[in-house]
Amino acid sequence: MVTAITGLASRLRISDSLKATIQRKEITHDQVSALFWINAAVGLGLMLVTVALAPILARFYREPRLVNITLLLSLTFLIGG
Repeated sequence: MVTAITGLASRLRISDSLKATIQRKEITHDQVSALFWINAAVGLGLMLVTVALAPILARFYREPRLVNITLLLSLTFLIGG
């Protein structure tokens, strides 16, 4: 039930900028640093959205235990970012 939401959000996280960076012959430290912080911010944003959706998801499925599961799985966005 929760992975329906987290799976959709993880598709949003995959960035074309990562693919473009891998294909470049040379990349500067500033570019790598900027890409890191952008990915960290996107991960944090997705985590916060998932946290906000946790009670709504639990209410939709009428299963209160989903709140804690959703909160735990939302950490994967922060770590993955």
